[in-house]
Amino acid sequence: MELDHDAAIRAHFWDHVPELRQRLGTWTARNVDLNDPIVTREVRDRLVARLAAQYLRTGRGAGLGSSALSVHGHGGG
Repeated sequence: MELDHDAAIRAHFWDHVPELRQRLGTWTARNVDLNDPIVTREVRDRLVARLAAQYLRTGRGAGLGSSALSVHGHGGG
């Protein structure tokens, strides 16, 4: 039986340390915006997909949208 340790760790911290959610969203957005040859499009896509999966897994899809908007200066808050 193969265990998916990285997914289990992501879920644990997302579920038990909610104060990290906004920071992880901000960090993800900043990394996506980097113009860095090491952080390839594929790496950025996986990063965004993993963040989105946590928002959606926990029924917080609206938080994903508001996180993206606030980081890019389009939010009202």
